[in-house]
Amino acid sequence: NITSQPVRDDVNTIVGIISYFADVNDKVDDKQVFSQDYHLGKLFANAPVGIVCYRGPEFIVDFANDKALAMWGKTLSQVQGRRVDEIFPEVKTDPIISRRHAESVAKLIRGEVHIVNEVQLVFPNNGISHRGWSNYIHEPYRNEDGEIIGMLAVAIDVTDQVRARHKFQLATDSLEQQVQDRTRQLEGTNFALEQKNLELINSQSFLQQLIDSSVELIAVVDKDLHFITVNSAFEK
Repeated sequence: NITSQPVRDDVNTIVGIISYFADVNDKVDDKQVFSQDYHLGKLFANAPVGIVCYRGPEFIVDFANDKALAMWGKTLSQVQGRRVDEIFPEVKTDPIISRRHAESVAKLIRGEVHIVNEVQLVFPNNGISHRGWSNYIHEPYRNEDGEIIGMLAVAIDVTDQVRARHKFQLATDSLEQQVQDRTRQLEGTNFALEQKNLELINSQSFLQQLIDSSVELIAVVDKDLHFITVNSAFEK
């Protein structure tokens, strides 16, 4: 019996499914079981998300589907039956990866689900380092007696979404910087105008004082002979 539910990325887009299976061998004949096993195997192998089955607390790879192998840049023969720290020495040498692995082991022992979002990893792919981001779900799986015998890991590649968000953030930051720069320019222009205006006022005041201090009669008129300003002597 299969129970399936959608798997969503960080923007809530459905990118695949995760399925849980219940053993009903005693209720169906061998032919039907063979057919189900075949199709289930195909579904796992071709699933759009990376799926890896680990055995025991040593995280020995029992199975990895095509998507997981593509993300790792490895073949099934290179990983099957090997511990994860043998496949990726970074599990022991890189402090961040080592800490994350220790968290998975601790939660596996306690029977808890471990969810990690937007993990940045670098894997070799055809001799070229591939940098990307993934969301991980690590869930313990048990035998018929309910004992934890391993872990099911589901990895969702969210590289495109993360890069798109980073580009959007860079564009937003650039726009904000341009706005801040323009605001500073306008503030500088306004300050300069205020200084010029103050200088003009001071000049006009000085000129008026200069005119008023003269004993001569002084008047300033426009072309229509309208008075613009006169000095004190003229007023008197």
